[in-house]
Amino acid sequence: VALQLGDPAEAIRQLDTALGIAEVLSIPRLRAEALVRRARVRAALGEPDLALEELALAEAICEELELRNEWVEAGLLRVELALGGGDAPAAQAALQDTERRGEGGHVPDLEVWRARVREAASGQGARQPA
Repeated sequence: VALQLGDPAEAIRQLDTALGIAEVLSIPRLRAEALVRRARVRAALGEPDLALEELALAEAICEELELRNEWVEAGLLRVELALGGGDAPAAQAALQDTERRGEGGHVPDLEVWRARVREAASGQGARQPA
């Protein structure tokens, strides 16, 4: 909510609190959700490297506990970050991985994501990501 109101610093503080609560109460699903949300805030702040670090932590939890929904959400954010960075091959790999995680039918707006990745790949031509 704080991010929607234009206060990313407050959003990070709220998510830090949620992470702390999840760790103290030992609720891994809440921890994974908070990490994915914090990664989304980092991405919105133009901090893709920090967002990817947050995603890696969330994905490790999701894989260990087989949290499919959170894993798919993290994967789609990874696709989004790759597209934003102009790295169509990384976006394609992330989308394929996300489809595997979602076992085909559990990826929201899958066709939209496929189209975005195809568009990025066709526009990239011979360019390589920086």
